[in-house]
Amino acid sequence: LTSDLLRAGAESNVRIQLLSASFRPLNTFTISPMVGYREEIQDASGTRIDGPSASLSLHYRQSRQFTISAMANYASSRSNDRLIDTENVGGKGILAWDVQPSSKWTTLIAIEAGYSRVSNRATPSADMEDMSGLVRVVLADL
Repeated sequence: LTSDLLRAGAESNVRIQLLSASFRPLNTFTISPMVGYREEIQDASGTRIDGPSASLSLHYRQSRQFTISAMANYASSRSNDRLIDTENVGGKGILAWDVQPSSKWTTLIAIEAGYSRVSNRATPSADMEDMSGLVRVVLADL
C-alpha cells in the first residue's frame, strides 16, 4: 500500500514479484538472470499499471589480470488508460586488463561501452537514446 503525496495522499496497491539467480558453471564464469513484475492499482482512478522487467549479467574472469563483463536489461510500464506506455532497453560491456600485476601497485585499464533506449509510445517526442564509451585507467597503491 502506497500513498501519493502529489495527489493529496491518494492510495495505490502495489505488488512486486522478483526472481533472481546466480549460476557459476565454471570457476571463472558467472551468469545472473533476473525477472520481475510490478503491478500497481490506483484506488482513486482505478488505473492499473503493469511493469515487467528482466536482466542478465555475465561475468568472465580469465585470470587475475583479465575480466569481461556484460549486462543487459529490459523494463516496461503500461497503464490500462494508455497514458503510460514506456519501454526501456539497455546494455553495458566492460573489458578490464591489469597491465602490470604487482603486489604493491594495481595498473588497470578498462574499456566500457553502454547503450540505453527509452521508448515512450504515449508521448513519442519523449523518446531517448544514449550510447556511451569510456576508457578508464586506474593506478592504485595496494
